[in-house]
Amino acid sequence: MMTLKNILLDFFRGDVADKVSLKGLEYVITVTAGPRTPSGGPGLVYFRTYTTTFKKSGMRQPRIELEEMGPSLDLRVRRVRYVSDDMWKQAIRVPKELKVTKVKNIGRDGLGDKYGRVHMGRQDVSKIQTRKVKALRKRLDNKPSKQKKMDTSE
Repeated sequence: MMTLKNILLDFFRGDVADKVSLKGLEYVITVTAGPRTPSGGPGLVYFRTYTTTFKKSGMRQPRIELEEMGPSLDLRVRRVRYVSDDMWKQAIRVPKELKVTKVKNIGRDGLGDKYGRVHMGRQDVSKIQTRKVKALRKRLDNKPSKQKKMDTSE
């Protein structure tokens, strides 16, 4: 049953959506596994397709009814032959070229533009070459300032 589930999911899988617009929903496909047989084997698998119709309701959203349309299938799993483990591993192997590797500090925004983050170490501001202005220079302690000279002369 799990193999049948995997096959059907691979075949009918669509885009993953958080929200669904009711007006865009036209057809519904359901696959239901029935109860097991008395001998313990897998039961029937019911494959149904429906079309949606919108009915008036007392609320803001319309009431949705499903009307069955074709095809309708009742499937029975009769013969099951499992593959060997090494062949299964070879069948599900993904080549290195197709694997998505996460690149650190690089991402994409909602529009698909690539952006990156650059990390830098701490900068020593005293070693940065800037314009040398006399007012910003550090004064040496061994040189007396002009005000001290004026105070001593009086």
